Amino acid sequence: MRWKFLKTILSIFIICLAGLIPVFNVSSVQELGVNKVFYVYIPKTLSEASKLDIIGIHDTTKVSVYDITSEPAKLVKEGNLNRMGLLTVETDKEVYYKIVSDKPVAACVGAGTMVEERGPCGAMVYPAIDGSFVGKNFIFMARSGGNVTYPYVSFTVYAVEDSFVTVKASNGTELTSFTITANSYYDVSGLIRRRQIIQVESTGNIIIVSWYGARFTSLPSITGDFIGKKFFGYINFYKITWVTPQTWQNDGGQGMFIVYAYEPSTVKVYDLLSRQLLYNKTFTKAGEYWYVHGPKPPAPTIAGNPPSEPYDPNLAPKHLLFLSDGDISVWSGDGGDSPSKIAQPAHFSGTGDITFVSGKNGKDFWFYAPQKAIIFAPTDISININGSTRTLKKDRYLTLTSGYYHIISDNPIIVQVQAGSGTNEYGTYLISYADIPVTAPETGIGFPLWMIGIVIAVIIAAVLLISKQRRKVYKA
Repeated sequence: MRWKFLKTILSIFIICLAGLIPVFNVSSVQELGVNKVFYVYIPKTLSEASKLDIIGIHDTTKVSVYDITSEPAKLVKEGNLNRMGLLTVETDKEVYYKIVSDKPVAACVGAGTMVEERGPCGAMVYPAIDGSFVGKNFIFMARSGGNVTYPYVSFTVYAVEDSFVTVKASNGTELTSFTITANSYYDVSGLIRRRQIIQVESTGNIIIVSWYGARFTSLPSITGDFIGKKFFGYINFYKITWVTPQTWQNDGGQGMFIVYAYEPSTVKVYDLLSRQLLYNKTFTKAGEYWYVHGPKPPAPTIAGNPPSEPYDPNLAPKHLLFLSDGDISVWSGDGGDSPSKIAQPAHFSGTGDITFVSGKNGKDFWFYAPQKAIIFAPTDISININGSTRTLKKDRYLTLTSGYYHIISDNPIIVQVQAGSGTNEYGTYLISYADIPVTAPETGIGFPLWMIGIVIAVIIAAVLLISKQRRKVYKA
């Protein structure tokens, strides 16, 4: 009787033990449902801490943020978001994160004064609620424009189609509305404070972008893909403004754009306002790129003195229309005399920015890394980088130094590009692909050693009791 009892207890214990081990390891393989997955590298900044902000698009959304800098990954923060809710992770360290949610979320990252209620911001494109960067319904945290005395964001709405656009606060209060015709733009400013979550509704497809000096961003085409034939953009030429007959200020930088060819094509770039043809370029093969920058702004001078260098009094920032007869990708914003100086125009210091880029089907990329680029592997991948092949494990990353790259991967990858070696401010929204597996990174078994010791001791004791009981039975 005692033998049967001990055998039953031991069996139950072993079953429970077998059940306990997966419980501690389940986070490494747990499926969180139909959702979005994001990866991001947060660089070390020269000033303020960085903030990773995750905005809820739907009610009851589970979100988890993991530090994947080293293996095993560590759970940093998790929570549940409702529609227009916010989950923030703040850090002053250089770190790599993976975000996993069970419903679509928007995610953005920024550092410096751009994440506070004052100061300048970066160039970035805002995502629609379906995950595309072209759409009719948007929920996002506005993050651009303003200064100490003018703490309001600004963003530009580009119309893919004739549209009636309404901008609302998170409580549903209408802030502004306007009509916009296809292939035109409308600037929204002076209404929304930084880090305010807003919603934008449109009757037609639109693109929403924030611009700022000494910043840059990759651009979506009018189809929502980052590879296409028609894009809206911006070049931040300097603009000299005379405040008084003796006092002047510069409201811009050099301005730049860069176009990457994915096939032979001819590209024409127009002033979106005047429809004047500004630039044109013919690519003879895939892999060619075209970098355009404006003239250097005059150097700062002692207050009250006119510029000491020649300048163009008619120059000013311009909104652009890119038209191509072949597939291209486009970045635009501000920069210096070469691609290595993107987001670093003349007479600016401590500037830089980050952006995410996409290739054909997330597998074929052409891009220039001004400072460096980070490749994230959502699955085990084999990648060819400028002719050299290597592998990368799921949820791992690879850093590339400054230079021009052609990358081909057998599965989709996430690519983040950084301009500037040290920056006071940066910011962007994150991108993702619908077919990325929704799994948490491997966090290790996490089975405490003291518990393992107890388990072993109990098993040994049980075996000794069983052996003793058997000897008594044999003697009888």
